[in-house]
Formats: sequence, C-alpha cells, structure tokens
Amino acid sequence: KIIIEGELQTLEEEIEEASGVNIGEPLLTTNIKAIKDQVEQLSWVKTAKVTRRLPDGVLINVLEHVPAALWQVDNKLWVLSDEGVQITDHKLEYFADLPMISGAGADQHLEDLLLVVTKNNELFNRVETASWIGGRRWDLILKNGIKIMLPEQEIITAWQSLVEFERLEKLLARNILAVDFRIKDKTVVRLTPEEAARRRLMAKTSGKGEEI
Repeated sequence: KIIIEGELQTLEEEIEEASGVNIGEPLLTTNIKAIKDQVEQLSWVKTAKVTRRLPDGVLINVLEHVPAALWQVDNKLWVLSDEGVQITDHKLEYFADLPMISGAGADQHLEDLLLVVTKNNELFNRVETASWIGGRRWDLILKNGIKIMLPEQEIITAWQSLVEFERLEKLLARNILAVDFRIKDKTVVRLTPEEAARRRLMAKTSGKGEEI
C-alpha cells in the first residue's frame, strides 16, 4: 500500500500516479530513488522523502512549495513560491489574495524581498503589487494606492523606516501618493494634489505650514 503525508495542494491520486508504484510488487525491490525523483516532478512538490514501511507499505512524505505571489509575465499569470519558483498557472482564483509581482527578473529577486518585508507581516499584508523596476529595485503599491519606492541598496533600512513612520505617525493613513526611499539618508513624501493645495492654502492664511 502507499501512504502519503504532507500534501496540501497536491491530490493523493496525483502523487500515487507519479510514484509509479505498482500495488502487489515486492516491497524490497521497489526503487525508492525513482519514486522520489518522479514525485518531485509534480508542480507543487518541493521535495519528497520516500521510505519503505514494513511489512507492506511505501511512505511518501512531500514538502510543498509555499505560494507567495502571483507573477505576471508575457501576459500570463503564475503562482510563485516564496523562493521564486513558478508553481502553476491553474486555479488562480484560489490565490487572489496573494500580492501581484511584475517586471523582468522579479521572480529571481522575490525571495530577497520577502526576507525583508515579512519581518513586519502586518504592513506587508497591505501590499497589493510589487514591481521590479529596471532590474535594480522594487516599487510596492499598497491596497490604498500609496506607492513605496524602495532603494537599490539597504532595503532593510528603508523598510524599517517605513514601519517606524507608520507606528509613530500613521503615515500611510494620510493623504499621500508615495513614499520615496531612493535617495540615501533621505525620505521624500509626495502628497496628493488636493492635500498639497490644502497645505499651500493653510500656509498662505496662517503664515505657516503643517508638518506631515
């Protein structure tokens, strides 16, 4: 018999079929390595561990890829793992809550981005899209439309600054268009046209502006 453990996205029937195990064949002559190699060809399977379970079983334990983003490339969408592996382009409706990433090479740099931004999952969960810009850096668009322009270097420092701004000032709840970290040691906040006009009016009528 075949015992399967660890599957979440992969159907047991798919694993059984991929394994090539023939029920009734002698257990001791079963090719464990071949089963492992064949099961690992399945799109969701990251690694598989196969062992004989005496007296009459083969245990297949799979570790699946973790879905992390939807990747838009060549007018097609893929579910991407947290390591940037293309998993599948099927049943995308089940992964609609994942952030969308785009840009040539975005898949190769996703893992590095996730290592940084998932240090604060509460803020990362507000990211709707991430674009890999010019093969050098990331732009993040939050669900409220605010753009976060990350630098080429020291992304960790920029993200930590954003987390701190949000914790202390609730910056991302204000009437702003973008937060720009591209210039080292400087953060530029771009206001919406309406907010900029309001502040200009306040400066004219009261003689001073308002700190953001």
